[in-house]
Amino acid sequence: MKKIFSMFCALMIALSLLGIQVTAQDTTIKVFFTNDVHSRITEQMDDQGQLTQLGYARYATFIKENAKDAAGKLVLDAGDVFHGQPFANLEKGASVAQILKAIGYDAIAIGNHDFNYGENRLETLGIESGAPLLAANITKDGNLRYQASVVKEIGGVKVGIFGLTTPDTAVLVHPSLISGLDFGTKNSIIQTAEEMVEQLRGQGCDIILALTHLGTNASSGFTSIDLAKEVDGIDAIIDGHSHTRFENDYITENNTVIVSAGEYLKAAGMLSIEKQGNTYAISAQVFDAAELSQYAPDTQIEKTIEEINEKQIVTLDKVVGKSPFPLDGERANVRSMETNLTKVVSTAYKNYAGAEISLVNGGDIRASLPEGEITQWDIVNTLPFGNTIVVKSVKGKDIVSALNKGWNYGAGSYLHFDGMVVQYEPYEDENGKHNRVIEAYVNGEPLEEEREYQVAMSDYIAQGGDGYDMLAEAPLAAQFGSAEEALIEYFSQPGIQGKIERVSEEVRMTTEDAAGYAKAMVEARAKEEKNNVGFRVLACVIIAAGLIYGIWNRENGAVNTFFGKKKGQPGYKMFIKPKKPE
Repeated sequence: MKKIFSMFCALMIALSLLGIQVTAQDTTIKVFFTNDVHSRITEQMDDQGQLTQLGYARYATFIKENAKDAAGKLVLDAGDVFHGQPFANLEKGASVAQILKAIGYDAIAIGNHDFNYGENRLETLGIESGAPLLAANITKDGNLRYQASVVKEIGGVKVGIFGLTTPDTAVLVHPSLISGLDFGTKNSIIQTAEEMVEQLRGQGCDIILALTHLGTNASSGFTSIDLAKEVDGIDAIIDGHSHTRFENDYITENNTVIVSAGEYLKAAGMLSIEKQGNTYAISAQVFDAAELSQYAPDTQIEKTIEEINEKQIVTLDKVVGKSPFPLDGERANVRSMETNLTKVVSTAYKNYAGAEISLVNGGDIRASLPEGEITQWDIVNTLPFGNTIVVKSVKGKDIVSALNKGWNYGAGSYLHFDGMVVQYEPYEDENGKHNRVIEAYVNGEPLEEEREYQVAMSDYIAQGGDGYDMLAEAPLAAQFGSAEEALIEYFSQPGIQGKIERVSEEVRMTTEDAAGYAKAMVEARAKEEKNNVGFRVLACVIIAAGLIYGIWNRENGAVNTFFGKKKGQPGYKMFIKPKKPE
């Protein structure tokens, strides 16, 4: 279809440089690959009806149709497959394993998110999926923890496959889930890979594939590009972790082809291994979902998914907690003000990740939670996106930038937080009225501009979603489970109902405290005020109930505070602008 000829030529040239003579073709093996699916098992369409997410049912048909004329096939995944969406999380990955087995996966690299249910659960999922989990660099007590490699013989061709997992897993995953596991270092992984190549060649393998969850981001401790540069003899690397989609479907490094199929089954990859006499050539293609719309979904896979969904209805009815009163997640409210639910979600994220601060965009919250019993379905309905919780090391000045960006009435980017007390002031420019941070406190101490804080947030805004580019640039410190898991864990805590009651009454500052802050700020700023006005609003402090304005009367030097409600609240009205004296 698109890149096969150019890739074929590139590999043939590479083989020629190695002194390999090319003769007539006699065997073709197709290798189908996915990575970073994060349990996006169903297809998705955009507003124009174009396929944007392939889904496993249609992917199964793509495999069958393209493997018909081949001597055989391999189906591989480069990690982060078992966790992500409620479909997977409700059964701790078992539902995904069932589908992978139905499709016929031959091997899976272990991704960092695949540990989100724990190392022992991951081992079980490998058994249930029918595919070996490969990671040659993960050890425990000096012994290999998972299978290092697998050899497949197809049409007289021996293909050796070994797996590698990013060493960053040691810091990206909650310590309790990977206790005692050693993921190696750059140098040790290079040595391991060299040993794997030698071992597989010694077993008579004609082709060696590295199935890796390393990624291509330079910020990682060790990348797939590093692997290709440092280790000779790898014919192709099928990679995951960085959700990479190469512009030309592949890159080459040190005569090694490196491929990756993006994320979420928005694309699917295929290698063609051509045996030509005693020589081999590899071609690579990655297809966007829209390019594969002609393939009808496999009816058996669709049926399997439907059966799992029906079974999960019972699970979704499970009660996970209680609330003594309704928790407000109404769209207009979570995008314009703090509610008891936004406070609960913010606290849940922070506690779940053990972070100093949490940031939550209002658009993440899609429904209220009821008074009384709260079910898993309620949680999924409130946080429906399957976002994962990450922790980033964010500088204080970038937190302030995010807070300023987040004061955006009515938008999904309206920002909620926990772990901070924040003071705002209103201002006006040619683009209208705004609010900006003038002070922020963490654990009672002023936020320091250059200090890095551990901030929990969804992976959506962590990647710059809703315009939070300043968060996208911050280094990743850790990765955790899903947002709904964080909220379920919050409700499962003993005595949580009492905490929820306090949350409902809690404010970022009490009205009295806020007035004190506002007054103090005004007194400090009035000394520097040059504008000759009769009355001037010099400070504004946000609390749950509304806004506390600090007002300075220049004529008599009096400082007062004024309580004003937020937009969207009954009784709200704009504060009257001060007039300049004649």
